[in-house]
Amino acid sequence: MARSSRSSHRFLSSLRVGLLALAALALAFLTPALVPAASAPARAADTPSIRRMDVTAVAEREQGTMHVTQDFDMEFFGSGNHGPYVTLVTRQAVAGDPDHWRVLRYGNIRATSPTGAPAQVETEQDSGLLKIRVGDPDRTVRGTQRYVLTYDVAGVVNPDATGGNGDEIYWNVIGTGWESPMDRVSVTLQGPVAVTGTACYAGSRGGSGSCGGSTSSGERAVFTQDHLAPGDGLTVVAQWPIGTFVDAAPLYAKRFTAANTMTLAPGPLGVGAGTLLLGGLVAALTFRRRGRDQAYVGLTPGLRPAPGQESSVGPRRPEPVTVRFTPPDDASPGQIGTLIDGRAGRNDVVAGIVDLAVRGQLRIEEIPPEVDEDAGALAKAFAQSKDKFTDWRLVRLRADAVDLPPHLATLQDELFAKQDAPELRHDLGTRIAAIMQKEQSALNREMTGRGWYRVRPDLQRAGWMLVGLLLLLAGIALGIALGATIGWGWVGAGPAVLGIGVFVLGFSVSARTADGSAVLAQAEGFKEYLMTAEADQIRVEEDHDIFSRYLPWAIAFGAESHWVGVFREMVAAGRPVAEPLWYHTWTGASVFAADNAFFGAPGSFMDAASSAGAWSASAGAGGMSGMSGGSVGGGVGGGGGGGW
Repeated sequence: MARSSRSSHRFLSSLRVGLLALAALALAFLTPALVPAASAPARAADTPSIRRMDVTAVAEREQGTMHVTQDFDMEFFGSGNHGPYVTLVTRQAVAGDPDHWRVLRYGNIRATSPTGAPAQVETEQDSGLLKIRVGDPDRTVRGTQRYVLTYDVAGVVNPDATGGNGDEIYWNVIGTGWESPMDRVSVTLQGPVAVTGTACYAGSRGGSGSCGGSTSSGERAVFTQDHLAPGDGLTVVAQWPIGTFVDAAPLYAKRFTAANTMTLAPGPLGVGAGTLLLGGLVAALTFRRRGRDQAYVGLTPGLRPAPGQESSVGPRRPEPVTVRFTPPDDASPGQIGTLIDGRAGRNDVVAGIVDLAVRGQLRIEEIPPEVDEDAGALAKAFAQSKDKFTDWRLVRLRADAVDLPPHLATLQDELFAKQDAPELRHDLGTRIAAIMQKEQSALNREMTGRGWYRVRPDLQRAGWMLVGLLLLLAGIALGIALGATIGWGWVGAGPAVLGIGVFVLGFSVSARTADGSAVLAQAEGFKEYLMTAEADQIRVEEDHDIFSRYLPWAIAFGAESHWVGVFREMVAAGRPVAEPLWYHTWTGASVFAADNAFFGAPGSFMDAASSAGAWSASAGAGGMSGMSGGSVGGGVGGGGGGGW
């Protein structure tokens, strides 16, 4: 793939990262925490049934805390049952008040089983629900078992309930989340003085049908229901004179929504926009001074001032590419490949391996596939033709590295660190990632060592991306903190958006020196030649080694397909093209054949060397009255339950 395509792909990838981060920011600010409505799934044939449910709740005069006892018989069917579970609502929305949750607080949760069933208690809080699981995960139960679950709950009492005539308990005692059917349900509410009114509702959520019966006697109110199907609930209301409960009040907690955290007011919007504009200005000035290439002013692109010649340096500007028929002076393909896009990529490393071969440091040999020696000639030929690209051996020819650039010396040492003739896949497969990393690091160091970059390009990009990420995280944290306290969440949007911009801009920063820009112009001119060369323009009769000499450059430029194709065309036309001496085929076939093992066919050397993977061998909630106009689930509390 050409380098321009890879650069575009990197930019689009970075843009997608930025957009996803912005979406995450918006979700963090705008998505309110919702309490899912407890809904009962369809009942399976072996779902346990509640044969009797007796609930008793005694409300204290002080603060109205209720002491609840749920005494029930559960019949288990089949095998694998451990006991019951009960879910209780801990927070719920408040009708007409989107900024607060109505909160219920539970404590002193205990369970026993008069029938001897395991009664260990485990609790779990999740999304506004408290799940109580009773039983032993290592023991199972059968038949009908009796359980007694007790707990305290605060925040249920509605003193002087809106629309009512006294203090009320408007309680979803049996929530609509129960998956078990219930028979013979009774609820007893007891207060500190005589009850003055009762009401109850049974059925599906939102229904206003009355329960089986409700009576009161003195301090107690009793409610009954013969049967509740899975998903049905029971809501009860008991009323006492105003002032019955002392210091009893509904409990509330802050509810974070888009309206109260991201206030559309001049203050937060102005601060957020100001932060974005000021930070954007600083980023733009920094990019202008430190993130752009330099070039010699007044000189033809590709030229450098002669010794003693005065010259000035300014920002590099786009210039037409002038074709150059020779590589840049005193440079290697890997170095120029890194100079062009500021990235030491995999193709630069592959170009380095071929460069070492062309320089006579190593030889690349095909390793023929293993076949059964007892097989006939036809069977051998068939096996070999099916799998002739198994592996390649890199044979070391010279150990000295006197004439090699530092990055090629590093690459040579790493390739032959353990043996003088390693196999590409078999021996180097597990080490190739480390080899590539060291070679790429050496190439990045040489960008500043040769004076082509003011700052190592990889470190420069990493610095901008790190600053962008920190700004994004700071914006998110600032938005959450200010949104949760004073509703100024939009303040965080400024640094967050700025951070995304800086992060994306990090893919485009460059700090080439004027010398680096001059060499770049030479490299782009030579790349243009390799990308557009035609067979009738190349005089192989005068330069027999031109294919091998320029092949590493073509690989570094991403032009290897075109370059090899030109020479295949020449061979097909009958022109004399020398076979590379640094590559040995085991069949004797030409390197320029369409299905050769070096380049062009799936699984060939270039295909394998270019792929890292191929190198390896593998309402009532708001204190409203429920005495009239109430409904199932309209009070506080609720939840569900079943067996586990």
